[in-house]
Amino acid sequence: MSVAPREAMKPLLDIKELEAGYGKLQILQAVALHAAEGEVLGIIGANGAGKTTVLKAVMNMVDVMAGEIHFRGMKLNEKPWYKIAQLGIAFVPQKREIFAPLTVRENLEVGSYRVRRKKAEIKRNLDKALEFFPHLTGKLGVRGGVLSGGEQKMLSIARGLMGSPELLLLDEPSLGLAPALAESLFDNIACITRQHPTLKATVIVEQNAFLALGIANRAYVLEGGKVVLSGPSEDLLANEHVKAAYLSA
Repeated sequence: MSVAPREAMKPLLDIKELEAGYGKLQILQAVALHAAEGEVLGIIGANGAGKTTVLKAVMNMVDVMAGEIHFRGMKLNEKPWYKIAQLGIAFVPQKREIFAPLTVRENLEVGSYRVRRKKAEIKRNLDKALEFFPHLTGKLGVRGGVLSGGEQKMLSIARGLMGSPELLLLDEPSLGLAPALAESLFDNIACITRQHPTLKATVIVEQNAFLALGIANRAYVLEGGKVVLSGPSEDLLANEHVKAAYLSA
């Protein structure tokens, strides 16, 4: 995705002074970030920094204690997760969470709930998902539970695309994958961000900073539940703190 000039950007996702966590355990502290139309946004940081909590807060899957979350100007706070999904936000969790007894095709069809009455659109979305992940084409009749970890990751992302999303939230897509497979998956993700017909922006939470910064336009660095750095990916790649903390061999 190319980045439009700052003044031309339209806010798609806007998070202001977000404080969130689990019960009485507060994880995020005054987190502010945004994703504009046309952007791939990265959120990097160590394990436990609060990256996943940001995405779950967008979907109202954690306790939001303060702050506001807007999508296309609409306030998401207090909306149930399924209503948020129906607005055009697809969340792909790090644990894949596919339906093991269902076939690959059935898993993909479950993802089309947002456009369930539009058969032509479902067909287009299925064809497009298989174009991004051609390996799944020969697996449509296979139960999800017998797929390899990499295949399940492909399926979970493909399922997220079936509902014609405008915003795609990817939580640790490289988690549990061998380095070569993770790089290949990020090549697929890069193609999706450029070519998917309905997608306006993508937010990638990732512990592997090399992979995230390699395809993101901008990124935020989270440490201890706070944003400590942000900027264009090329600037963060050159930042001494980022290099020492996240990019050293």
